Order: sequence, then structure tokens, then C-alpha cells
Amino acid sequence: MTFHFLLLVVRSVHIGHWFCNDCYGTYLVMQITDGASDAIRCAHFRCPFIVDPVTVVSLVSREIYRKFVTFAAQRYIETDNSLFRCRGTRCASIIHLRHHTKDVACPCSHISCSQCGYGSAGTQSLGLVSC
Repeated sequence: MTFHFLLLVVRSVHIGHWFCNDCYGTYLVMQITDGASDAIRCAHFRCPFIVDPVTVVSLVSREIYRKFVTFAAQRYIETDNSLFRCRGTRCASIIHLRHHTKDVACPCSHISCSQCGYGSAGTQSLGLVSC
């Protein structure tokens, strides 16, 4: 019975570092609020291990977890060269680039350059944008 209560109050991060759930939850909220998403490190001094999403979801509110997931998705999109975010007005589409192409056409009708993200090859030939 005492051991079960202890598990509700403290948590061992997957590598054996023990923290109070409230303290670790606060640490995670601060990290997520500051924009950390895909690489929140263990709170133990100089520990290189990344906190897993299961630990995050168990210690933070739904709202904070949504931020965590949103930041992680944005980071993934920014670092994956096969994905392109449309820069059209009020468009949040993500386009998968199947082959390397200069112009990217979005379903919203906005056309962008896949290299610089602005304009299209047509507007570049007018000297408006150069990449």
C-alpha cells in the first residue's frame, strides 16, 4: 500500500532519476511553454536523455500537451525537406514534395518556390523575388 502511494507522488524517469510528480510536471510545463518540444531533456543535471511523450502526457494538462504536440509537429515539418508549408494567406496546408520541383502548387491556389518559400518561378523572373 505504501509503495503504491509512493508511485503516485514520485516518478522515475526511464533512466532511474527520481522526481516529485508536481516538480517534474512544472519542469515540463516550463520547457513546453518556452517552445521545447521534440527534445526536452531529463531534469537531472547534465542528463542527455530525452523525456518520452508518455511521461509528458501523464504530468501536464491537456492544453499544455496540445502545445507540446503542436510544437513537435511544427519542428518536424521545418526539418523534413520533403514537406513544405504553404505561405498563402490564411492557409495552413502542408504539401508533400514527391520529387524535387521548383514551384509548389497548394490546393488553396497559392504557388510558391520550393527553395525560398516565396513567390513562384514566374514572379522570380519578374525580379520580385530571387533565391
